[in-house]
Amino acid sequence: MQQRQWLKEHGIEWDQDGKWRNAFDALPAPVLFEFHKTFNRAIQTYLDTGYGSCVLKDSASRKIAEDAIRHFHTERFWQGDFVVMPNHVHARITPIGQFELDGIHKSVKRFSSRNINEARGSTGNKGWQKESHDHIVRSLNQVRLHRRYVAENPTKAKLRTHEYSYHRAPWMDTWFE
Repeated sequence: MQQRQWLKEHGIEWDQDGKWRNAFDALPAPVLFEFHKTFNRAIQTYLDTGYGSCVLKDSASRKIAEDAIRHFHTERFWQGDFVVMPNHVHARITPIGQFELDGIHKSVKRFSSRNINEARGSTGNKGWQKESHDHIVRSLNQVRLHRRYVAENPTKAKLRTHEYSYHRAPWMDTWFE
C-alpha cells in the first residue's frame, strides 16, 4: 500500500494496533499536509468505487446509521448535512460544550455497529474503520464547499437513489447560505 511506504520513508513503521498514529501526528504540519494532499483523493476514489464493506447499502442498516447520527443533535453536537453511502458516511458535525468530536464518532460507531449487527445476526465492528477522517472548517466558503461535496458525493460515486440517504440540515441554510 502506498500510504505504508510513505510512512516508512518518513521513519514511521505501520502496525495494526495503531501505535504508528502517535508518530504520524507528531510530524510537522507541512509534512502532514503533504500526506493528506497526496492520499485523500485516493481514499475517496477507493470508497466511491464501492470497495470495502457495503453494509450500509441495506436500507435497514442505513436507517440505523442515520438514527445514530441524529440522536444527540442539539444535545452533544449540531448535526449538519450528511450522506450515508454503502461503504462510508460523510457528516457535518459540530460538537457542543465539553463534547469532543472523537467521542462523538466513537459513540455513533459503537451504537450503530451494535444495532446493525443485532439486526443482521452478526458480531464485531465490521462496518466502521477505527479512524475517522475529519476536517476543520475555518470559513464560510469551506462550509459551502463541504455541503456541496456531501450533496454531490452519491452522484460522483454513480449511486442510485435507493443505495444511499442524503439529509440536508435546514438550519444550515439560514446560517450559511
